[in-house]
Amino acid sequence: MKKMYFFMMTVFLSFLTVGFTACGDDEGVSAPELPTPAFEKISGKYSVTASGSPYESIELGASGNYIVVLNSGGYAASAAVMRSGHSEGGTLFSDSKTQSRAQSGNWVYGTFKDLGENRYELEDFGTIELVYGDNGQVSGIEVDSDRYGSGSLTVEKEQEMAGDALTNALCRTWSVESIREVMTDLTSGEVSDETIAPAENPDAAKEMFMSKSGTYLMFYTDGSIDLGYWKWRDQKDGTIYYAWEGDDWYEDNFATFTFSGEKLTTYEVYEEDGYREEIYATLVAKESAGNGGSQGGSQGGNEQPSGDSPVAKVFTGKLLKTLGGDTYIYENGFLTEIRDEDHPDEPLVRFEYHLEGDDPYVDLILSGESGGMLEATLNKQGFVESVTDIRYGDVTSFTYDSDGHVIAITDGRNEREDVLTWENGDLVHVSWKYTGAAENEFSEDFSYYADENVNGLMWYYNIYDIDIDEIQYFYWAGLLGKAPKHLPKSQGDSYSYEWTEGSLTVNRNGGGTFEEFTFSFYE
Repeated sequence: MKKMYFFMMTVFLSFLTVGFTACGDDEGVSAPELPTPAFEKISGKYSVTASGSPYESIELGASGNYIVVLNSGGYAASAAVMRSGHSEGGTLFSDSKTQSRAQSGNWVYGTFKDLGENRYELEDFGTIELVYGDNGQVSGIEVDSDRYGSGSLTVEKEQEMAGDALTNALCRTWSVESIREVMTDLTSGEVSDETIAPAENPDAAKEMFMSKSGTYLMFYTDGSIDLGYWKWRDQKDGTIYYAWEGDDWYEDNFATFTFSGEKLTTYEVYEEDGYREEIYATLVAKESAGNGGSQGGSQGGNEQPSGDSPVAKVFTGKLLKTLGGDTYIYENGFLTEIRDEDHPDEPLVRFEYHLEGDDPYVDLILSGESGGMLEATLNKQGFVESVTDIRYGDVTSFTYDSDGHVIAITDGRNEREDVLTWENGDLVHVSWKYTGAAENEFSEDFSYYADENVNGLMWYYNIYDIDIDEIQYFYWAGLLGKAPKHLPKSQGDSYSYEWTEGSLTVNRNGGGTFEEFTFSFYE
């Protein structure tokens, strides 16, 4: 049987070991003094007891991460996919993961936050409300999810492991700091020793979720996930058994856990065919000081990367707070969500940033029945170079001048080409044609007020008639070029624009109001 590991990888990786910590009497592994996770009291796996539900279980993690297992006809197929690549076992870090940002197979993973009154918002899912019975235990869950289905669930909390010091320390969400793999040729003595940080390889695990219900989940740098189960093998020695979804328990599948301060080290070793393979992992608790305090977990890149803010590069005045019924939410200088007033509990748009490495990209995830995701690659200026609509495969590309203004757009969705002409910082002319139809070229000229566009307002479609649909959301994230220097006054003889501190009115020349926008800014 080929050994599969707790930390499964598709390439040789390594973990930086911090050494093993034993008790003072050398009789066991000591538990560290870690902060109690924020959601320890409501953490647990809640299994749905009634038949016909779209859900099999909802699990809330102590550090603020959740796992929803969907109960659909695709579950068996999902388990089969997860077993592919496994022989008679699993590994702690699986290489059989599916390629989805927020959902893999029949599992949905993300962060959650407390809305008060037993209600919780589950990222990229919806909201739930815990219903307590007369015995003070959760007996039901009210689910409100446009994407996966709403309704009342009858649930039962699964049995948990005893809450001793070591189990309490282990059961939380961990960030992977580094991975080390040591391969030794037992015949020649040759040793390969490699260490890597998760950000350096998309196949590396970046986050580990463990619970007292016996669940563990690996979240990878590329946004995919793997689900497994664990139980103590010998708590005194800090060893656990594990099994990946769809696999049985095997005696060879065990890992050793030790703690050093706020860090956790995992270790596995296996010998086969004349080689010894050792894998180490160093992880940091989400609630530790080294992770910036209690963060409640992360999902697919919602931890904002360090570095210059793309928003600050474009919006040198006030940041947009509301536009119409939409609210714009920023974290650490990055636009992370746009919410509309009709669905305040679920983001209309969510951004995931992947800015490390040589090929940075940003995902724009849309909610609602249509859903979908746009993936944007960035150029050296930090602006969107191309956008792929994952639903349909359409690609739209952008070209910029040295000042960061968009000067050309090739729209794969509409099969349209736009050329934008700038003078003295203002967009004065737009021409467009449908691909292969030069005889049907259209164009418009634009004039401007003397008032400066101090807050960087720009509507590609509503002012400049450039229909790039949801792609224009990237503009408000500071990723789709810079705005004109002054406020637009008119579009040829067709439209004129009236501005106040909190509104824009688009008038048909000679025909009254065409449309109106209200907006506000953060102070």
